[in-house]
Amino acid sequence: MEYSKKVIIYAYTEFNFGDDMFIKILCDRYPNVEFVMYTYPEYKKLDLNKQNLKVYSCKNPFSRGFNLFTRVLLRKLNFVERYIVAKNVDCSVYICGSLFVQSEGTWEGYLDYTKDRRPKDTPLFLIGANFGPYKDDIFVTKHRELFETYTDVCFRDEYSANIFSDLKNVRHACDVVFTFDNKTPFEEKKQVALSVMDMSRKEDLKEYSLAYIKKLTDISNALIAEGYDVNLVSFCKHENDEAAVEQIYSCIENKNKAIKSLYRGKLNTVIKAFAESEYVIASRFHAMILAFVLKKPVLPIVYSQKTQHVIDDIGFDGLTVKVEDIESLDVNAVTKSVKEKRVFDATNQIADAQRQFEKLDEFLNK
Repeated sequence: MEYSKKVIIYAYTEFNFGDDMFIKILCDRYPNVEFVMYTYPEYKKLDLNKQNLKVYSCKNPFSRGFNLFTRVLLRKLNFVERYIVAKNVDCSVYICGSLFVQSEGTWEGYLDYTKDRRPKDTPLFLIGANFGPYKDDIFVTKHRELFETYTDVCFRDEYSANIFSDLKNVRHACDVVFTFDNKTPFEEKKQVALSVMDMSRKEDLKEYSLAYIKKLTDISNALIAEGYDVNLVSFCKHENDEAAVEQIYSCIENKNKAIKSLYRGKLNTVIKAFAESEYVIASRFHAMILAFVLKKPVLPIVYSQKTQHVIDDIGFDGLTVKVEDIESLDVNAVTKSVKEKRVFDATNQIADAQRQFEKLDEFLNK
């Protein structure tokens, strides 16, 4: 097939459901564009509607050897990605969520890496990110200098965009996954989907990890007692979601009423689990967004400011709980919410999310 444009994608490629949905949505949106990525060879199996994504393996011995050679002798980083994979691209797209988080002692090196991997003299579009958390002004200043060089920066929350409101190329729209249009029909069951994650991985949340696991276990047992099946859903094996699933599953009293849906690259694993459920309990950010899109009642468990910022932006007024308050969450309040089946109308957010691609649409379709 002859493509109209060639675009390199930069994304978080650790088989995280939300980030993989970004890649799918991007490739599906532009079927006449050839997309290329330099990442794990397993991404060649990502289930897309259109086969317009070409994956170059970063594990290839030649690529790794050549990168080492050019780094040592020529002092050039990311040589294979920048000069071979990205050769003759028309533009670059960064499509990622929590890309700009200030980590102790590592962010400056990652910032240099981000600058260095971009192909020279080509437009760059940043789509779907949020900014922060951050600890000091220098982090903001250095990223402001970076964003000034981008063609378009579209954040997914107002908070992030307001930090850089002085930059004319910065704007915001609702999250990319709001644009997902599910074409596969699924029959709803008397089931609740629980998106779970390993809180012990996060330094600021690990003290709540045991209370979180216990509460979700108590909720699962209570729902099963009310006649519901529970579907424990992992979004990212790399980030230990599956370990959290196993912790909860091991404590469920009636395991005949509990199933596990583990995301390992097949997007429909998660989509089916949610679409078949009457209600979603969402620890993962994109579990909340997908529930909105599929018109499912949802209880967001807020573990990060990115979730709270979106809840505030869209005016969601349903039941929510912060991880630090999880111990005080009333199980009866949860079962009541499940039975009420109160759905948030995301019509406006679904329409607004199309603007994430506004500038890229103009460039690729011109």
